[in-house]
Amino acid sequence: MKPSSGKTTISQANLVFSKNSKLSDDYKIIKKLGSGAFSEVFLIQDKIKENLDCVKVIDKKSLNSFEGEDIMNEIKTLSEMDHPNIMKIKGYYETKNHLYIISEYLPGGELFDRIIQAKKFNELMAAKLMEQILSAISYLHKHKILHRDIKPENICFESTHPDAMIKIIDFGTSKKVVTEEKLHSRLGTAYYIAPEVLRGSYDFKCDIWSCGVIMYVFLFGNAPFNARSDNEIFEKIKIGKFKFPESSNVSGAAKDLITWMLTMKPEDRPSADQCLKHEWFQKMRSKSVDLTQEISTVNNLVKFKSKFEFQKAILLYFVSYFDLKEEKKKLLQVFKEMDKDHDGQLDRDEILAAYGTIYGNSAASLDIDAMISQIDVNNTQKVDFTEFLLATVNYRQELQEKELKQIFTSIDKDRSGFLTREEVSEFFSLTGPEKAAQLSMLMAEVDKNQDGIISYDEFVTLMNNFLHA
Repeated sequence: MKPSSGKTTISQANLVFSKNSKLSDDYKIIKKLGSGAFSEVFLIQDKIKENLDCVKVIDKKSLNSFEGEDIMNEIKTLSEMDHPNIMKIKGYYETKNHLYIISEYLPGGELFDRIIQAKKFNELMAAKLMEQILSAISYLHKHKILHRDIKPENICFESTHPDAMIKIIDFGTSKKVVTEEKLHSRLGTAYYIAPEVLRGSYDFKCDIWSCGVIMYVFLFGNAPFNARSDNEIFEKIKIGKFKFPESSNVSGAAKDLITWMLTMKPEDRPSADQCLKHEWFQKMRSKSVDLTQEISTVNNLVKFKSKFEFQKAILLYFVSYFDLKEEKKKLLQVFKEMDKDHDGQLDRDEILAAYGTIYGNSAASLDIDAMISQIDVNNTQKVDFTEFLLATVNYRQELQEKELKQIFTSIDKDRSGFLTREEVSEFFSLTGPEKAAQLSMLMAEVDKNQDGIISYDEFVTLMNNFLHA
């Protein structure tokens, strides 16, 4: 087996599957969670890994061509996203009449419901939630994506725990913008829509306005622009005048940030990064962890090395799709403490700073670019959260014989006990002649006896080369 050249073959988007087979081949339906105009949502369980996921079943016959495009756009957008506060999509099945979109299961319910239940939040709780929302928006905007419908109904909690993390879930109206163009489609929801969207010419700053409205709702229990009908709400938004309740004991810093986000002129409105640096967050933010107590995690990050691309791809799949809730929760705290600008990614300076906190001046000798290239599977020149997990998960504890067998079985579609070239190609989305060389390289890394298929023993041997190095 020859080591790979070092160039990453498998990105996270490669793991988002597209199948024409039956959903029932891989999942069993547990119960119905809800329904909409042209879709139903079910809780499902992976037959091999046994973890719970969510499936949205869409009736294709009820969609027009534009709605169909919006759905495929949402799938593509989410497949490229890697942020702790953005929902993960796992793949989709397509038949003649239906589309089955598989995503992570978020049992904590909508943020909207918690607002209704609590009526309003204290500033500490509001800050924790707003930081997560703005971090996700910062990430999206850096990747040239406008969400265009940020609202509490489109944000869900990961669990029912009071301090559960939140995730943005609906990207049906999102848009990738690679030029300085203005957008003109009037999209969004009353209460949260920005005035420039109503005027028909807007850019990324419309998402910041929506965040300002959400923060107002968090702290005061109602919307800043309120009326009996949508048209009346729109007229108030166009004027842009609002006030804070006189009886409120909300801090001046919080009111200042809301006022800044609800600035009428988009060019005078702050970016998500600027919001996250506001003094209100500085006052509310608490230290996640002490990095000097996380030496092993930081060391794992900077020393991670996988000789083989197939090996790395399996590890990426494991940290992306297996139930590692406790491990991920612990590592997320370290990640957040390192992420000084709170945008959901680690750049080279943030990694150097963390290493320097532990080792002082010796951080200067760290080859940071080589380290990032080892784990930058998404080719962003930064470390996304899943890439951080790729380097820091305790595999010796988490990845045992049972998990290796489950991964092998997930790839072995016909349950023959061997992995064929076609099965590896489908699993890692390496179809088509342009991917043939990459696929051949992956197969050659594992197929030690060169018989054109991968046995379980060959698979385990490769993985043990990493796990017991």
